[in-house]
Amino acid sequence: MSIPRRCLITVEMGQATPIGQAILHSDLDLDAPKHIFLMVYILWDRKINGRHSFFHPYYEILPQTLNNMPIFWTKEELAYLEGSYLLQQIQDRNSAITEDYNAICKIAPQLAEICTLDEFKWARMCVCSRNFGLQIDGHRTSALVPQADMLNHYRPRETKWTFDEERNAFTITTLQHIPAGAQVYDSYGQKCNHRFLLNYGFAVEDNRELDGFCPNEVPMELYVDPDDPLFAEKTEYWTRGGSGSGMSFGDLSTYQTNGSTNSIFASKTSDALQNQQQPSVMKRVRVCVSNNENTRLLFSLLRSLACNKEELAQVTNSASPDSLTGISSSPSTTTPRSFFGLSDVSLSSQPGMTHSQPRHHNIFSASYNNGHLTSFSVSSSGIALSSSPGVYRSCRDIRHPISLRNERAAMKLLLDIIDRHLNNYPTSLAVDIAELQDEVAFPRFSNKRHAKIQVRGEKEVLHHFAHWARTSLDVLDVIERELQEERDGMEDLASSVEVQLTQTGRMVTTNAASPTPRSSSIPGTLTFDRMIRRMEDDVDNGVHHTILRYCADVLGSLRREEFKKLRRQQRGSSSTSNEASSYSRRSGSSGYHL
Repeated sequence: MSIPRRCLITVEMGQATPIGQAILHSDLDLDAPKHIFLMVYILWDRKINGRHSFFHPYYEILPQTLNNMPIFWTKEELAYLEGSYLLQQIQDRNSAITEDYNAICKIAPQLAEICTLDEFKWARMCVCSRNFGLQIDGHRTSALVPQADMLNHYRPRETKWTFDEERNAFTITTLQHIPAGAQVYDSYGQKCNHRFLLNYGFAVEDNRELDGFCPNEVPMELYVDPDDPLFAEKTEYWTRGGSGSGMSFGDLSTYQTNGSTNSIFASKTSDALQNQQQPSVMKRVRVCVSNNENTRLLFSLLRSLACNKEELAQVTNSASPDSLTGISSSPSTTTPRSFFGLSDVSLSSQPGMTHSQPRHHNIFSASYNNGHLTSFSVSSSGIALSSSPGVYRSCRDIRHPISLRNERAAMKLLLDIIDRHLNNYPTSLAVDIAELQDEVAFPRFSNKRHAKIQVRGEKEVLHHFAHWARTSLDVLDVIERELQEERDGMEDLASSVEVQLTQTGRMVTTNAASPTPRSSSIPGTLTFDRMIRRMEDDVDNGVHHTILRYCADVLGSLRREEFKKLRRQQRGSSSTSNEASSYSRRSGSSGYHL
């Protein structure tokens, strides 16, 4: 398919209109500038040139109403989305369009003469759902492309489109054989259903890729509990790296609340946050069923919120330098460097010496003065992630477990957050699934059905993370039981050994009792390794691979570090005991059985 260049409506055409020129020469901060210029052109051209416009036939086939778009839904239809964060996005979109219209009218009053606010909204959604991002003459632009914008969405994609400079035309090319008479589709991209519904007016029933990945998302809302005894300290760390409210970092948004929260779930947000006397900062992270960057960010935030006083001191570098670098005369109190995302490298403690160790593009640097740590930084490809005075520059950076206690508390907090979100919905996931089977009550392609598909997708993500948290807590139970058995075994071994001094002065040891058997040696007892194998065997029956990998790799690494710590403690204790025994023997102590 080929559409000549002269049939395209581009951003530059909108900029050339009188209204476009007024916008260009202003300092307006518009919500979607490229969309605005396309909107201005079709509104201006339709009004000024009317039936004489070259694009009049195109305007005639554009939908006259867009009732499938959520910004035009009735209150009854919006009620189908109760509990969904999409309600806030619809409100935000309406507000942004209204603000843009009023702002442009102030610097270009003629806009009010060619369209009303409702017509401006209509144009915005026509452009939003139909524009193509192109490169023409080496310049990035957007365009409305008649005929091409009639193709429906389908994944995986069967066609590709571009602007062909040699043909001087927009082209669509098939990627596979399409039989005669079959519908030709376009792919609108791998998107969450909320984007499909908000921008195109539909939701995909089974929004999955060929590999099973589902891009549907839901935002998790997190904040420092106003009743937390460490509220002030955690809030300082929680807001580190940003200022004010309304901050946004990729898919992490931050909002300040002060008694009256800006939460998209404001009507049902916790009483503690609603009734607080001091402002709190809420962060929202969009997550999907994946172990992607946003999932890791969510877990980092959870770990910071779950910190006790000692852990908060560690992650903010309020603890002693030794406890943060792994250089300590007391092995039992050392925090493993791997917990902080650092490689196990040896650092020179010589005065004034700096050591840098690149590993997989990660660089660790530590500087010392008179044997004390004076600066500390971790970078990736030369970008500093943390520096003095904190091991973790901000709450975004805790990408490894801090401790068994903290990880357990983080998982419990995650369950609490999920429960709070699920309580916003009037129906359960099971009810949604059952109701979508009824195509009479929920007709295909109806707004009611699309709303139900959207909220079902949100709940599926929430239930996934609830399953993740519960599974993690079960694994942590097993790890802690194994660690306790290790401690008990050490105590049994110590109490079962008797040291005797013979008449010739020679020391001998004897076992007074047999140690308690480990659960790993008892058939049928659930151990960490057995639990992971069971999860691997059941991966097709409910245990998502992201949960499996977290339990096996992340919690497995935490388990190994805890066992190493126990064994270091045992070696330190044995060394102390041997020194005491040697001293007693030299001093003639009667502490031995003669």
